[in-house]
Amino acid sequence: MKSKKLTSLLIAFVAVLWAIIFYRIYLTLVETDEVIMIKSAKKSNFFNEINHMDDKHPLKLNHRNPFVSINSPVRVEDKMDYIEKHSSIPTQKKTIPAINWSGIVYTGYINNVTNKQKLVIIQMQGREFMIAEGQILNGLKLIKYAGDSIKIQHQNQSKYIKLR
Repeated sequence: MKSKKLTSLLIAFVAVLWAIIFYRIYLTLVETDEVIMIKSAKKSNFFNEINHMDDKHPLKLNHRNPFVSINSPVRVEDKMDYIEKHSSIPTQKKTIPAINWSGIVYTGYINNVTNKQKLVIIQMQGREFMIAEGQILNGLKLIKYAGDSIKIQHQNQSKYIKLR
């Protein structure tokens, strides 16, 4: 008798649980889209903007310039003559930065069967790139491919790099 009461109570509980599950599924399927209009309050400006066109107090701009020396007033023409006479700026020769060739490593090649072209595998700055003869990659141009080495050009300087 005791087990029948417990069994019927558990069956009722499971039935209620399944009813809740089916009810939620039904609500999601039948749910209508209700448009909710939310009126937002007008944003206040970050700064309070003041219209200065209506100001009745004129500005007095008679304060001294802190960048001009009071003791020695200099005219603009005198300054220009001084600059022209004393401006001997030496021109520097443009130096070509040295290229770090050790950062470029030739690691091998791949034969492309469809194009019958050899793709060279180059490792630069820790990344591997595949490049064909005549192509330019990051300012680096592969000029010539010879089985154990390649000739590359960078900033009008060329060098042979051997296979590693």
